[in-house]
Amino acid sequence: MKLKFGVLLLLLLTSQYASATGFVLVHSKIAGNGDDALILMEWIPLSPGGHCGVECCGDVQDDCCHYIALYANGSGIYYVGYLYELWVTSNRNGVYLLHYFNEDKGVSVWRGYHGCFQQLGGVSSPYRLRVLLPYAAAMKNGHLDVYHIACSIEKVGAINASPDCNFSLAPDSLTLHCKNGTRRFRLSPEGITEVEKLEWKPWPKVQRPSMVNGVVKNDELVFSNGSKTYRIPLKDVLPYLQDPSEAEFLLGVFMENYLLILPPTISYHRESCNGTTKSTLTFVAKNPYKTHTIENVSSKDLKPVYGFIYNGELKAIPLLSTDGYSFKPLAQKVIARDECPCSGESRLSASLSALIAAVLVSTVLLVILLRKR
Repeated sequence: MKLKFGVLLLLLLTSQYASATGFVLVHSKIAGNGDDALILMEWIPLSPGGHCGVECCGDVQDDCCHYIALYANGSGIYYVGYLYELWVTSNRNGVYLLHYFNEDKGVSVWRGYHGCFQQLGGVSSPYRLRVLLPYAAAMKNGHLDVYHIACSIEKVGAINASPDCNFSLAPDSLTLHCKNGTRRFRLSPEGITEVEKLEWKPWPKVQRPSMVNGVVKNDELVFSNGSKTYRIPLKDVLPYLQDPSEAEFLLGVFMENYLLILPPTISYHRESCNGTTKSTLTFVAKNPYKTHTIENVSSKDLKPVYGFIYNGELKAIPLLSTDGYSFKPLAQKVIARDECPCSGESRLSASLSALIAAVLVSTVLLVILLRKR
């Protein structure tokens, strides 16, 4: 069985403690497109556990660890929310945040594109829901509704099906399994077409920007991915860090026109065992894996956690503050708009559709005029 990085890290860092409080802030998922990025960071609060152990706090069954969702563009890093069951992905139409709810029978969708952030809406089902962008399928009473998710959420059609049928999504296709047989459908933004055989298509690749940890060289913090290098005076960064050693654990995310700098995975523990109390602050990097621990750090000495935007000038953005157990968001709340621009390809498709419609209307009018003659 595979363990999530956050859970594995939690076990490694807390296995030797008796009664502990603290938190683990874990880098989880990042999706990017152009200058837009969505970041998920897992917040794992800790409370005293019996018999020299710890337990996770929260009221969510099975996994009490929620995600701090952030949206970044060239102007800043913004707080989206603190939610459970999140996923981020991206394609040519932007970056998408999916929030699953009602035991995965519903999904709410947000989208970021060209510095604009919008809430597209949602799709839900009383039975089963499947999502594989740009499509979602929801089983209703007597029919299976199919939606296209791009710059908006549009229903593209429905298939007669009973709730006991099973279905699955693949790239641009849907397969429906019922007691009386299997049916296959090709999906497009314009509608649904039943076919005898589906052509194989590669699974969509999530666009993820290149990411590297910083390296300190000659009083500079350097981020280099092989094709682009950013050099930032170390003195400009140090005032915002928990400790100077944190610098080489910062994560640089190479966006199209700027460098997004995110905090490392951080764990803080205050533990008591056999009458002895101590506290530790640990920084963790995933690739390559490395850790650094600072002893005897009081929760009162914990600074706010910062992210940065660098495009020739460094912009420090407070993301959250912590008392050593819980957190308070400090980043500006994102403004969700009703509508954002669409991708060039989507605009071209819409323009082409409008042109075809205009040509058809003109042709019909011409035929009518000729008949009148």
